[in-house]
Amino acid sequence: MDFSEAPRPIDGVYPYLFAVRDLASHQQLLWLPTFDMRAVTVIDALWRLFHTHGVPLVLKADNGSAFLADTTQDFLLSVGVSLLFSPPRTPWYNGSIEAGIGSLKTRTERHADHPGYWTCDDVAAAQIEANATARPQGETGPTPDELWSTRRAITPEERRLFQETVRSRRAELGPQGERSSREERCMQRKAIRRALVEHGILLFSRRRLPLPITSQKTANIT
Repeated sequence: MDFSEAPRPIDGVYPYLFAVRDLASHQQLLWLPTFDMRAVTVIDALWRLFHTHGVPLVLKADNGSAFLADTTQDFLLSVGVSLLFSPPRTPWYNGSIEAGIGSLKTRTERHADHPGYWTCDDVAAAQIEANATARPQGETGPTPDELWSTRRAITPEERRLFQETVRSRRAELGPQGERSSREERCMQRKAIRRALVEHGILLFSRRRLPLPITSQKTANIT
């Protein structure tokens, strides 16, 4: 999940868009115009989304203030969602949602009657089109809508076992409360990743990964 800024306020009132994408199917679950990028906006949107589609095991997010907020983390914890934060200065870690946002912006612009001026109808049409026509597995593969329709609901027992594994793997990495918030997010990220592998949800393939952007590199770029 992530926020993005519209080129102009949508319908003249919504400066931002909140996007949520399913990693496995590429289904765009939310492409929602919003007034702000606050935690309360995230919680309200996710509550409605979970009510419609069910609660996931894991949500990925960057280190935006709305996602780091205690209220957001407490809400997700209360419904049984593990929040997986991106490492600092690694935008490619959230590559799936970034790619989805780029595609949705292109589609929204195409639906708009006036370049750079979007309406809520344009935004909704772009989301529907992306889910109905994209081919994430190749030209002859299924659409996100088709892949999403085959998903299986997560049972309470599966959720309980997954959360137990996350807690166990986190405990193996050392005691909590003795690290900074950033270090704790790193430990939690490792624990969630190991749990995903153990439960057969995450598979690895060999590829080259870019190194994190260091403060020195950031200074050189700017």
